[in-house]
Amino acid sequence: RRNSPIFRGSRAQVSPRHSLQWLFVGMQVAFSVALLTTAGVLLRSIEEPARVEPGFERERVLTFRVSGALGEDTSERIVQRINRTLDELEVLPGVESATTSLSMPGVGQGNQLEFAVGGTNTEPRVVAEWRAVAPSYFDTLQIPLLRGEPCRAADGATELVVNRTSVDRYLAGRSAVGTELFERVFRGRIVGVVGDTRELGI
Repeated sequence: RRNSPIFRGSRAQVSPRHSLQWLFVGMQVAFSVALLTTAGVLLRSIEEPARVEPGFERERVLTFRVSGALGEDTSERIVQRINRTLDELEVLPGVESATTSLSMPGVGQGNQLEFAVGGTNTEPRVVAEWRAVAPSYFDTLQIPLLRGEPCRAADGATELVVNRTSVDRYLAGRSAVGTELFERVFRGRIVGVVGDTRELGI
């Protein structure tokens, strides 16, 4: 008769040294996963601004600041110098359009006025940011005109162009084009409505 092998049960013994090694391995894996997750979130946060639609053309646009000497240049002389600069820029090869404004969209400017809608002091008043722009401003930055017309060259009257959100918020139920806005210094008439731009940062 053959001798059948005898199998004896045995208990595996894990030394404290091996337990410590496995603990380190587990910590390294957990740290790697956390690091990869953080890197993914960081990459998404970097890519996110590139997907935001600012409402204006931000490619192929060069901006620079023009300032006058304090106490030497009058506002009239500064405007004349800016107009001459625009005329010179527009004839340069590769330049499609040139414009000027008090500040650029997307950075916020902090210039605010309190207007009364309708042209009288008895109307509800709203606080809005404003920006003085040249007639070519909307075309140059490709901000779409939704209704009416863009502002024209100054002829003594103050022409206002407002964005879509201001119309929805403050002029609901009115015909925006033709509405007067009254401020303590001047009256202005809305001549056009344009698309929204991100004024306080991308």
